[in-house]
Amino acid sequence: MKEQAKHVTLDDLPQFRAVKHESTEQGEVYNGFFNTLEGVDAESWLFDLDHFIQGDVKILNPETKEAEFRPHWAEVPPAIFDPGLPWMMSDGWYQPRDVRLALDETFVWTEHTFHARDAYATNLENGLRSLQPGIDNGRSRVYQGQLEPGATQYVVPGGWDHEHCFVCNVHIDEGKQYFWTEYYDTYCCVACYERWVLQRDMGFIFGHE
Repeated sequence: MKEQAKHVTLDDLPQFRAVKHESTEQGEVYNGFFNTLEGVDAESWLFDLDHFIQGDVKILNPETKEAEFRPHWAEVPPAIFDPGLPWMMSDGWYQPRDVRLALDETFVWTEHTFHARDAYATNLENGLRSLQPGIDNGRSRVYQGQLEPGATQYVVPGGWDHEHCFVCNVHIDEGKQYFWTEYYDTYCCVACYERWVLQRDMGFIFGHE
C-alpha cells in the first residue's frame, strides 16, 4: 500500500538562520545554518510572506548544515538577514508567491470555464512576435512567425488560447474548468486546487503526489 504523503506546512520548509554578513567584490554573502538540507537547492528563494530574495546556496558543511547564501539582487530587504532570525527557503522553481497562494486564506478563488480571447501581438526581431492577453498587464508569450508586416501592435483573434496551472503547469485549454485569483492573476487547474489549495498543503514544493 502506498504511504500517504505528509501534509506540508510552512514549518516543514527548510529554514536558514543568518549569523554573518560580508560584502565582497563578487557581491553580498550571508553565512548561516539550515535546520534541514531536505529541499535545499543550489538556486533557491529565501523568504517570509512579506519579503523574498532569490540567490545561490552553497553547502559548506553537510554535518552542521552550515551554508552560504549569495543573493542575485543588489538590494536585499534588511529584515531578511537579521542575525539569528530564521527565514524559510523554497527551491528555484516555485516562488514565495506560490507558497502564499497555497496558504493564504484571504485570497478569493473563483471557478470559471476557459475560453480563448483575443491577444495583442507585437512584432519582435528575428521573425518572432510577442502575444499579450491585454495591454500592459505584464504577461506575454513569444512565438515564431505569423507576423503582420509593418504593424507595431495588432489583434490576433482568439490568440490567447490557454493558461497554465501555477502548481503543475498543465495547459488550461478551451472549455476546461479552472480556479482563478486576482493575486498575480493566477490560474489553477481543478485537480491542483482541490489537492493543494483547498487543503492548504505545500507538498507540491517537495514533489509530493
